[in-house]
Parts: sequence; C-alpha cells; structure tokens
Amino acid sequence: MCAECDRIFGNDPETSKTSKTSKTSKTSKTSETKFTAKDFKNSKEWQAYQEATTNAPGRRRPTCPLDGKQAPVPYVGGKFPSLGSWARIDDARAEQIEEDLLCVMCGKPRGTNWLYAAINGQGFDHRTADPFMRIFGGGVPSATFGHPNCIYQASLYCPFLKKSDYPALTQAKRPISRKELGRLAAQERSTAAYQAEMHAESKAKQS
Repeated sequence: MCAECDRIFGNDPETSKTSKTSKTSKTSKTSETKFTAKDFKNSKEWQAYQEATTNAPGRRRPTCPLDGKQAPVPYVGGKFPSLGSWARIDDARAEQIEEDLLCVMCGKPRGTNWLYAAINGQGFDHRTADPFMRIFGGGVPSATFGHPNCIYQASLYCPFLKKSDYPALTQAKRPISRKELGRLAAQERSTAAYQAEMHAESKAKQS
C-alpha cells in the first residue's frame, strides 16, 4: 500500500514474524502467551483462534489481497474472506453490530459521530436475517453504519460502494458525495479522540 493509504487505513507495513510458544510471565499482567498451530487439536480450532485474533475490533484493520491491492477487512466479515471476496458477512458479528451499535468496519462502538454506508442508495439500521428476503426482498445481511473514516475505507474497496458517486448517507439519510465523505473522514482523523485511539492501538500492538 502507498503512504497515503497507510495514513488513511492506519496499517503498519506487514512484517513476517515467527513466534515460539512461551509461558505467561507470573510477574507481568500484560504479557500474553503466543500460540502456533501446533498448540491446537485440529485445524478448525486453529482457524477459530486466528479469526478471533487477526480480525479483532480496532481501527487498524487486517488486510487481504483484492484486485492486486491489500484491502482492509471489515470486522463484520469475520475470518479473512476466502479468495479475496471482501463482501463476506459473518452472521454472528452482524447481529452483534446491530445489538451493540458497533461500527461495521472496525467493530468498535460507533459513538455519536457516524454515517451510513449507502447500499443501493439506502442506509440500514437492521440486518435481514432471512437469506431469501435478502435476495428477493431488497434486504441486507448487516446494518451499514460506521465511523466516517471507516465508511471512507469501505467506499474505496467494497464492490457495492466503490462505483457509487454517493457512497454514504448522513444520520438523517442525506446522500454524501465521495468528495464530501473524504473531507468528513479527514476531519475525524484530525480529532484528538481518533489520534488517542490510534496511539492506544499502536501501543497495545507493540506490547
């Protein structure tokens, strides 16, 4: 990813690290045991562990290859999408997002500064649980609200948003142009609260 993308998405350059299993220190409350595939009974358990740790809530999103680029993976997607299909939705996480009012992209509380991602020109507060109704009734598998910068991220990669001139809506459901969305995202990134979140996540990643 380019430097501008790194600034927007909050992603650090990917590095390859090999961790050996280590025992948790009794004197340190912040140290964590590092696990590898050998510590699990089967591949399914290892995959579940990876899903929980590699796509955890956070502004700094994990990425996967999509159209030759490293696309940020939304929290609502659950485990890393297979074959680069970025639009995958995990039903359990979609339900959690709706019930707890979490950002669909980063999985953190949406707070008061949020927007809708516009799917076919509409913003959704509720998921459509019935797959049949999603296909024939115009429903969606997840609510579509999130932070301005998170929705901006989605608008650059989501197949339903990147072709739209108005990829977002205000809370009152007024259409937001791509240019305006970029401005709102930049405003959020400049706030002390956002910068504090990013600093805390960076510190936690280093510990």
